[in-house]
Parts: sequence; structure tokens; C-alpha cells
Amino acid sequence: MSVPTLSPRLTIGLPLALALLLWGYRRVYGRPTWMESGTALYFALAGIFMVSGSGFFNSYGDVAGSLALAGIWMGTLAKDMPLTGEYSKWQWPEALWNNPVFVKTNAIITAFWGGVFLLQAVVALAGHYAPSAAVLWTVVRYLLLVPAFVFTAWFQKWYPARG
Repeated sequence: MSVPTLSPRLTIGLPLALALLLWGYRRVYGRPTWMESGTALYFALAGIFMVSGSGFFNSYGDVAGSLALAGIWMGTLAKDMPLTGEYSKWQWPEALWNNPVFVKTNAIITAFWGGVFLLQAVVALAGHYAPSAAVLWTVVRYLLLVPAFVFTAWFQKWYPARG
């Protein structure tokens, strides 16, 4: 029995359409975050590769996606507000948005997630080099999200109380 595969037009086209809709909405009603812009750019590039006939994203989309996420998350550490701060700030009064503890808390969480995404890329690549264990590597890749969620839930309360 063979496993059905989805058309690249669907696996790249649908996320691209959704990413562009979200980016457009945020552009009209605010300012798109690095995550929203980076996601739209990633799927646009994937679409270009697909249209050009390259099979790269069909073969290594999992690795490329994790690397793109790592790059987006880590790249925002060079900005005034790290990626997680762009989203978590809406839960706090605007007066706290530039507070050094708020920014540093979010920078550490952003760096942690960037590291997790980088590790996911390595694990995805391992799945390509050990196809007999690809399912195991896929499970491991997604299980890496569990400590990231646990760390985020714990750290966002612990660090500000100690900072």
C-alpha cells in the first residue's frame, strides 16, 4: 500500500495564499511582524522553486522550513523587539513594552525557540540520511516542541520575578 502524497501546488500554494492574506491584513491594520513577512517570503521562494521545476522543496522542505524558522526567530534578536515580544506585548500595558526585563525575557525565549528550530532542521536532515528511521526522526522532530512549550510557560513567569 502506497502513501498518498499531496500536490506541491497544494502544499506550497495554500500556505502561500494564507501567508499573503495574513501579511496583507497586518499591513492594512498594523505592521506585519518578522514572522508574518518571513513566512510569506519562504513560501514565495518555495513557489518559485516549484514553478522552476526544482524538486528541492519536495525533498528538503522539512529541513528548509526549520532553517527558515530558526533564521527568522534568531534574526529578530538583532532588532529592538525579539519575535516573541511582538506577540506577547499585546498581553501587557504599552508602558512595559520597552522595559529591559520584558525585552530580555522575550529575547531569551526567542533564542530558545530559534535553537529548537535549528535542532529540528538537523533532526529532519538525519531523517533524510537514515530513511529506515525517518518516522522516528519525524516523531523526535515534533517532540522537540514539547520542551520549548514547557520552557516558555515556565520562563515567562520565572525570569521577570527574578530579573
